[in-house]
Amino acid sequence: MGRLSALAYASFLLKNRLKSRFELERKLKEKKYLSEDIESALKQLQEVGAIDDQKFAKAYANDKLKYSRRGKFRISLELLQKGVDKEIINKTIKAIDNEVELKIAEELIQSKLRQWQHLDPLVRKRRLIALLQRRGFGIEAIKKLDTN
Repeated sequence: MGRLSALAYASFLLKNRLKSRFELERKLKEKKYLSEDIESALKQLQEVGAIDDQKFAKAYANDKLKYSRRGKFRISLELLQKGVDKEIINKTIKAIDNEVELKIAEELIQSKLRQWQHLDPLVRKRRLIALLQRRGFGIEAIKKLDTN
């Protein structure tokens, strides 16, 4: 069996999950496809709507918020690493409701409080603050922790 064309390989990569244009381009370069073939494949996929960084950013942000319980800041950094344009990232992050982010942070806090209930309150608070910071939650979520 011969080697897949750049278009076929890119389509194969998109079968499991959406990817940014940058991610696909990087994967194709790793497989040593010619630059012209890569550009042609990406252009064709973009024309048919298989590559859409805005749709990718929205889906990625929703998944990371709901399933990985990450905050806006961490999501924006990850999108930036995936090569999504800053303007698209800003629109995506602004679309995330602050109340939803706070609810996710509260769920994360509650799950960890059960695990860390045996710890000294000061140690527990320090760990929760560090966890929220690592996960990319803003100061609002951390202030909310102070009231609990």
